[in-house]
Amino acid sequence: ETRVPFAVKGGGHAMNPGFSSTTGILIAMSRFRQITYHANRRTVDLGAGLLWDDVYQVLDPLNITVVGGRVTGVGIAGLILGGGYSWKSNQYGLSIDNVIEYEVSTK
Repeated sequence: ETRVPFAVKGGGHAMNPGFSSTTGILIAMSRFRQITYHANRRTVDLGAGLLWDDVYQVLDPLNITVVGGRVTGVGIAGLILGGGYSWKSNQYGLSIDNVIEYEVSTK
């Protein structure tokens, strides 16, 4: 049995160059950067490698907003997994409260 330590990195936030939380394998989600707005369902599909800045840049011209990060440079994956306080949390709850589903890929 091999016990190789690993960590998963979403968009990242306040990272130090060359620093990792593991001495083993780092799984970077940096290529998962899709943003798809579904007007008929009023939902947004977001890739785990995005920063909230990226999301707002795409959705603002559509006059759409989400319950997301309040500070620039924050990754969506980490914020949501930590609960996710937003400027809209008083009205809509935490970011994680607004997630409809997660999709896990094993490819």
